[in-house]
This record gives sequence, structure tokens and C-alpha cells, in this order.
Amino acid sequence: MDLKNVLETAINEHFIGSDKFLIELKISNTYDISVVFDGDKSSSLKDCEALSKMVKEVLHQNGLEDYSLEVGTHGLGSPLILWRQYEKFINREVEVLMKNGEVFKGILQSAIENESLTISRVLSKTRIKKGESPSLLLLLSEIKSTKAVIQFK
Repeated sequence: MDLKNVLETAINEHFIGSDKFLIELKISNTYDISVVFDGDKSSSLKDCEALSKMVKEVLHQNGLEDYSLEVGTHGLGSPLILWRQYEKFINREVEVLMKNGEVFKGILQSAIENESLTISRVLSKTRIKKGESPSLLLLLSEIKSTKAVIQFK
């Protein structure tokens, strides 16, 4: 039995018809299981509870009784992992850490899958020179991580 494939399939089927999607599934040799998911909109404690219940049922059906299970949502301060998350943050503020150490903050204007991001530079520490575009094209190959900026209103 390939437990990881069984659980990935069950989780993806569980999310059909919703805006939720699997971000990460980890299973250790001692069956410490961690499930992280996200949604195009917000996620609630009820979403975590429902997913946890379903995963427990699948584990029981596959004869696994000795395990630990942690189910949670992708944290706001965590780097974006899947391309679907980038799409979620279009028109919202992000912080991009480049592989060379430069940091840019701005509004995510567009994201081309596996290629590039375009952000406004109005929030960047880099000054815009006369004649330069207020937008900055960042190649995905040069980006180390991208995080949503948390704003409290």
C-alpha cells in the first residue's frame, strides 16, 4: 500500500467542488502525518475538522491505527508554494525575496506560470528612476520566495 498516494487521492477527491486544494502531505516512517491545505477564499476550523475526519477514515480503512495526524491551513506568513496561490494574491501586496538577496514589496499585478511575476514598485525600497516603469518583471528562476504581506485594518 502506498499510503501517500492513497491519501493524496482521497484528499483531492474530498476537495472536488470546493475552492480548497492540497498544498503539502508529509508522512514520516513512524506515521506522523501532516496535511496542509489552502483555499481560493478563506478556510475555517470546520474545513480542518472535516478533512481530519475524512483522513482518519481513510487511515482506518487501510488498517492504520497507530499514527499522529496534524491538519492545518497554509499560514499567511508562509512562502507561496503552488501557482494557484499566486493567482489568489493578484492585486494584493507581496514581498519577493530574490536569490541575490534583494527584497521587493509591491502589489502583485500578474503571474505567468513557471515564468515570471509582475509587481508594482511603489512599495519597493528601490527608487524608480526617471523613465523607468513603475512595474517590475521578476523571473521565477531568480526568485527565492514570495510571501503575502499581512495587513491589519
